[in-house]
Amino acid sequence: MRDAIRIARGSLFAAALASLCFCASGSAASRANGLTINVFYTSNSLQATLSNGTVLSSGTVVPPGPYSVVVYDAGDDPNPQFMMNGPGASVSSDLNPSGMGLEIPTTFGPFVLQPSSSYAIFDANMEGGPHIAFSTSATGSSASSGPGGTSPLGGSSSTSNGSPAPSGSSSGSHGAKPLGTVALSVGPNGKAILAFGGKPVKTLSAGKYSLIVGDSSRKAALLIGHGTVHPSTLSSAAAVGTSLRTLNLTAGRWFYEASARGPKIYFKVTTK
Repeated sequence: MRDAIRIARGSLFAAALASLCFCASGSAASRANGLTINVFYTSNSLQATLSNGTVLSSGTVVPPGPYSVVVYDAGDDPNPQFMMNGPGASVSSDLNPSGMGLEIPTTFGPFVLQPSSSYAIFDANMEGGPHIAFSTSATGSSASSGPGGTSPLGGSSSTSNGSPAPSGSSSGSHGAKPLGTVALSVGPNGKAILAFGGKPVKTLSAGKYSLIVGDSSRKAALLIGHGTVHPSTLSSAAAVGTSLRTLNLTAGRWFYEASARGPKIYFKVTTK
């Protein structure tokens, strides 16, 4: 009898442990593979796209599940009050979490958007400005093992925008710890932004960086280069999406651009 009780207790413990492990791994997968909502400011509007290329506008229906929200405002709106609300997601931010000025980009979440629910993205300080109202479907999930569902914050080194890996920009210093994370993005308006620590880049120290690439334009590309070396294409003109890469910067004058025809935006890389 005692042996039967011990066996039963052991079976219950094993079942509970298996259930716990399943839930934990499922949660981690959701965080890693959820979609990203990329929001770009212009002087008088907001535009949003998902990391799989879907344009998010009023009336759009998206699958429920995990989402991160990444907001880019390069000073186009100097007085933002970004808002997002709906079941499981509530954001109200002036995009200045450190008190040191606008951060580019500012990241929120991840949030788990609920099935058959309504959500809104807007800016409370834009009088009569855009109000992006979208909803989630009753079934499906934003979590995906495919490349289109990779979050730029999920730690993946693969791309989700269909562009080839940049040549030359990720060579060398493979064992070195990254000095930080830089974000290079282009919005639907074709404007490219390179930011580090939430600020537009003017000077960086030489070394290895993690690089978040965000492309929300089907016409503009993202390229980076230096000197007379042929620039690396991080995202092609027709591609959209996000990716996480490694970027090694050597001392000198570097540039980034949204088109092979320019204009080039220059920044300096210095040795310590």
